Amino acid sequence: LYNAGQTCRDGIERQSPVKAVRSRDPNDKVGSHGSGVQQYVTAEEPFRYAIYFENVATATAPAQEVVITDQLDVSKFDLNTFQLGPVSFGKDVVVAPPPGLSEWTTDVDLRPGKNLIVRVVATLNKTTGLATWRFISLDPATKQPTEDALAGFLPPNQNAPEGDGAVVFTVEAKPGQPTGTELRNLARVVFDTNAPINTPEWLNTIDNSPPVSHVLPLAANQSSTHFQVTWSGTDAGAGITSYTIYVSENGGAFRIWLENTTLTSAFYDATPNASVAFYSVAHDGAGNIEAAHASPDATVSLTPSGQLLNIATRLRVDTGDNVLIGGLIITGTDAKKVLIRGIGPSLANFGITNALGDTTLELYQGDTLLASNDNWKVRSDGSSQQAEIEATTIPPSNDLESAILRSLAPGAYTAVLRGKNNLTGIGVVEGYDLDQAANSKLANIATRGFVDTDDNIMIGGLIVGGHNGSGARVLVRAVGPSLTAFGVPGALADPTLELRDGNGLKVAENDDWKNPQQAEIQATTLAPTNDLESAVLTTLPAGNYTAIVRGFNNTTGVGLVEVYNVQ
Repeated sequence: LYNAGQTCRDGIERQSPVKAVRSRDPNDKVGSHGSGVQQYVTAEEPFRYAIYFENVATATAPAQEVVITDQLDVSKFDLNTFQLGPVSFGKDVVVAPPPGLSEWTTDVDLRPGKNLIVRVVATLNKTTGLATWRFISLDPATKQPTEDALAGFLPPNQNAPEGDGAVVFTVEAKPGQPTGTELRNLARVVFDTNAPINTPEWLNTIDNSPPVSHVLPLAANQSSTHFQVTWSGTDAGAGITSYTIYVSENGGAFRIWLENTTLTSAFYDATPNASVAFYSVAHDGAGNIEAAHASPDATVSLTPSGQLLNIATRLRVDTGDNVLIGGLIITGTDAKKVLIRGIGPSLANFGITNALGDTTLELYQGDTLLASNDNWKVRSDGSSQQAEIEATTIPPSNDLESAILRSLAPGAYTAVLRGKNNLTGIGVVEGYDLDQAANSKLANIATRGFVDTDDNIMIGGLIVGGHNGSGARVLVRAVGPSLTAFGVPGALADPTLELRDGNGLKVAENDDWKNPQQAEIQATTLAPTNDLESAVLTTLPAGNYTAIVRGFNNTTGVGLVEVYNVQ
């Protein structure tokens, strides 16, 4: 470019070259931040927008005039709610209109730093939805746009933020916009005589629909106080981000059990014998919250199952490894009061020949001896326990028989029945549950001994009852071959099992456990480990039962009879 009419040193008039200068503007626009790619938000609050503009550091001149326009969708925005927010530019210039304005003009005096006044004019055309901001650099003397090409209100942004600027506004959506309505808009920025540059488009999507959720149905009656609760939900917009689960016991007020959880299932520990109700409240990514439910989604009554009130095993008691060894397992959280009896001499009253004439009893936890007894009326330290045991109403009927009365914490225990002074004969080891209300069960007894033939086979007895005479689900196992893996010599190679009721009627029988209940038994996680071993899984009504273990084809050997309360 040349200035016309300039005379050079050689006297020739020619146009002189001058450097062209111009401002340059990148830009951006941001709005209300929402959930996900669609930026889901509710329409309960105004939408907030900011438009940014900058005279880049590589520009060769300050910006003298900047015009920003933003086209709002008149079908989706309520333009009567439009409000102008603060305007900023440079390092420290921020001006704000009085609240509630949609039209505003102000002059900003930049002196003495710059010999300029900046006029800011902001308008909204409510008919077309076009919002406009105009920044004009004025000569303070004339109040007209400056004619100095190097005088402008927004310098190149070499020392940020001296070249930055922003305008802010809010506007509400029209009422009744359905979930899924997209609000898209962008701004256009013009620096001086440069071509317009559009900002990136900003998208928000309205989500006015709260999520819907529910706790899945539960079995009407639960026998265990520890049970799983599951819930799920749906949302038409932003999607469910968390749940709050409420619970009520015995008709009481609902309280929060789990708050703002991302889980969809959890185990609940209820009070024994309680009636429990649940409902869920879902939260979505846009901030919508499901209303509290008028009635529970799921209810359950904790009806205790029957228990094994007594577990007993009758077998010939020999010496050495062939004494009668009973293993007891107590499950739950509470200690349980039990009576363990070692019976021998009184069996003769029931027509059993060769009954063990004098018994001794030991109780172990692991390798630790917890208690021992010879004659049931007297403890091992010489003190009397006759009154306590008689108070149970089930004392042994012969003074030479043994008994241990003890409160046992949940865990595994071993009771060892021997003949005194190495006597041999048929004996019985028994465990009685004396505290049915405790949150624990006498869940298992496993008795090991030598399985012979005729009267010397292994006979396990169990009594099912408690809780109004309700039944119990039990797994009865006859184990033999797998004992070899535990170093037991002479294991019974192929046991058979019969289960009979108190009238002697056969309830069930089994030879090899996989036929016919393989899947059911495996589901208990208590399946025998050898195919030749026997098992019966059944629900028994309240009553007395007998489990009879023999060797297939009258074989003999060390065997194990076990009864598990699996409900």
